[in-house]
Amino acid sequence: MSDHKAKQGYRYEPDKFSAAQLTEQESELIRAPRVAECPIQLECKVVSSHPFGSPASYATAFQAEVLRAHVEDELVIPGTHYELVTRS
Repeated sequence: MSDHKAKQGYRYEPDKFSAAQLTEQESELIRAPRVAECPIQLECKVVSSHPFGSPASYATAFQAEVLRAHVEDELVIPGTHYELVTRS
């Protein structure tokens, strides 16, 4: 972590799921884990990144492709034709 972030009060947390009291859930198509408590989970890959800001870039916009969506059953609208992997 940079000195700048440390001075702002950031800290390194190796086990972010435990620190946030969330449950880690394995993804199906990507390496990054999902958050089990989240009712909608998207597995994505980054397609491109675009730094922006003026005069020096201070942020980056990421374009991502959704590879798989996991949505709790009660959130799916009957009769729609979305290709979703639902979970209960």
